Amino acid sequence: NLPSPPRLPKIIGTRYATATLDIRSTYADKYRRITEVPRGTELKITGVVKNGRMKIIFDKAVRWVTAKYLSKSAPRSIPSSWLAVERGLKPNAIKVHRAMRARFPQITVYGGVRPSVIPDHEQGRALDCMIPNYRSASGKALGAEAAAWAKANARSLGINYVIWNQHIWNITRDSEGWRFMADRGSDSANHKNHIHITVFA
Repeated sequence: NLPSPPRLPKIIGTRYATATLDIRSTYADKYRRITEVPRGTELKITGVVKNGRMKIIFDKAVRWVTAKYLSKSAPRSIPSSWLAVERGLKPNAIKVHRAMRARFPQITVYGGVRPSVIPDHEQGRALDCMIPNYRSASGKALGAEAAAWAKANARSLGINYVIWNQHIWNITRDSEGWRFMADRGSDSANHKNHIHITVFA
């Protein structure tokens, strides 16, 4: 029989990152950076602090963050509506959400974690950016501009692929550009009313 995986420490509460934080492999000064999370990210804490670092449970594993950058309340400059969208999202998806909000303030409705046939949304790796008045000329132009922006910034934001207006672009097939997708029967299924962005976990 295979040994059972080690049990994770008990979670005693949550804290919020007050700055962009490294998720560390260990509390030691020499560590492996697992990823980074943006300011405002909700983190599950164990209450254990060593060497000024708090032990947390992140992505079903024991990790560490610098304790002084944790707060009991969310940073005020991040609206509660943003945090609601970001609940359960992976760090790259949160990064995309914040960057998209800053770049395109006219896009105000987003979808995050939800049940889905493709697991991207359930796993917190996908974001739906709803385009206002998507059938109008201005809506179509906004969608095209935002999709192009996502494609252009894919590497820095950790984006895997983008779907917009019945076309898909994938970073691993970048040389092929935007590829046409078969008709799925509705504006939503064909991604005419929203941009779908899937990130690397």
